[in-house]
Amino acid sequence: SSRVGEMAKYIPMRVSGEERTMLKLLEGALEVSEYTDNVDVVRGWTWRNSKQETIQNELVDFFQLLLGLMIAGNYKEGSSLVASNDVTEKSEFLSRVLEIGRRFKITNPEKMRCSYGKMMHLMQD
Repeated sequence: SSRVGEMAKYIPMRVSGEERTMLKLLEGALEVSEYTDNVDVVRGWTWRNSKQETIQNELVDFFQLLLGLMIAGNYKEGSSLVASNDVTEKSEFLSRVLEIGRRFKITNPEKMRCSYGKMMHLMQD
């Protein structure tokens, strides 16, 4: 029984109803996000906008977009997450959503063809 629990950490499983909602949030945020358009564009980085600064701004925009979609989907849970000043709670939410997206892509390689690459860039930065 403990072996099954250990294997479940690494072997992807089907997503539940709640996880499917989180997956739809992630797919929506990735679809709208211009992260790779703004970060990976080769342009002259000046003293006003270093690449690191642009990455940080785009990550903040993506997270705010994800929280906005969370509020639109589930107002009570989303607004409590936004009102919370607990950084670990917000980072756990983001980790959970990204992990659901990763697991879904592994079990369904034909899905998320465009947005998965953007998600990988987000996670690497």
